[in-house]
Amino acid sequence: MGTNLSTVTMMLGNGQLDQLSDPVRGDGYYGYREGFQSMAIQFDNFIGRIQIEATLELDPSAADWFPIWLTPSHPYKEYNAAKTGTEAFTFRGNFVLVRFRKERSYLSTTSPVGDITKVMLSV
Repeated sequence: MGTNLSTVTMMLGNGQLDQLSDPVRGDGYYGYREGFQSMAIQFDNFIGRIQIEATLELDPSAADWFPIWLTPSHPYKEYNAAKTGTEAFTFRGNFVLVRFRKERSYLSTTSPVGDITKVMLSV
């Protein structure tokens, strides 16, 4: 298993319904072979969906991004009741770039839906 190279803040909540983080360098960018990456998400009464997306490209187009499946049945995790606290996800792949997405515009009511306080990635 490789040495932890970095932990970066990917996103801070902004109060908007939907939000997409800027891409950050994943394990594959640094040439590591084991591909282990972890993400910690801090929730504050959050209702909605979260998704982790990755690419194998250094300069990706929109079509180069694909989801990291967080549940066996969906490429996202959905919170129908307000979630507060921190949840961590570990995933494996030699991803060059990783980004995080929150979605709530699909909800029939958007008040109150809380927010995500912080998203951090450890490579």
